[in-house]
Amino acid sequence: MTIIISPAKKLTPTNNSLGVKTTQNEFPTKLNELVDYAKSLSEQDLIDKMKISPSLAQLNFDRFQKFQDTPSANAITQAIYTFKGDTYVGVKAENFTKDDLLFAQQNLLIISGLYGMLKPLDGIQPYRFEMGTKIDFNGYKSLYEFWMVPLFEFMKKRVETEKNGILNLASEEYSKAINFNKIGCKIVTPIFKTEKNGELKTVGILSKRARGMMASYVIKNKIRDYAEINEFSEDGYGYSNKLSTSSRPVFIK
Repeated sequence: MTIIISPAKKLTPTNNSLGVKTTQNEFPTKLNELVDYAKSLSEQDLIDKMKISPSLAQLNFDRFQKFQDTPSANAITQAIYTFKGDTYVGVKAENFTKDDLLFAQQNLLIISGLYGMLKPLDGIQPYRFEMGTKIDFNGYKSLYEFWMVPLFEFMKKRVETEKNGILNLASEEYSKAINFNKIGCKIVTPIFKTEKNGELKTVGILSKRARGMMASYVIKNKIRDYAEINEFSEDGYGYSNKLSTSSRPVFIK
């Protein structure tokens, strides 16, 4: 199965210590188009379009101005180790063995507003460009519009070639970038809930970490059968047969 997760806003440029080489992203031409556009934006443009603070706008303005079309080796670090948000707290890539990392490279994808789609070992430069960002160039009004066709064609070809399905562990913001309904394969989107005072609630930060933990669980156990996902029990989660469907298994802690 192909596992899909979201990127993170928090970055700590890092590479693996296992001697596994950095790879190239899938959409270098589309990336350069977006970067050229981003370089034309002022700090105020970034504040308006990305809804960020002046200090973050200045940081990302500087990042885009320094962005290299053909980056040198010391300008990039591997995606799975560089993203440090809540999902990646759950993934714990720093604990991967070499076999884990190679399995992840073949089976895990990270949706990105700037890069489109990343493999774990793809080299990235520091950036922030969330999928919900509004844009205005070449007729595109949003990053969803910009990536809609390339991501759909990429995923359609992947599932047809590998004859597998998708384990969707991405957030709703990033999941919307792919038209899953037209891909034509099995898609499973786990739901994580927390029981508190007799009520089941979806807690954002806990759900993000749980999605990362499930990605790690699949990678470390080399899971290829969807039925095995239901055995997930990290951090006190358990499968709810009552609330689950085949496409939306529910896990409660």
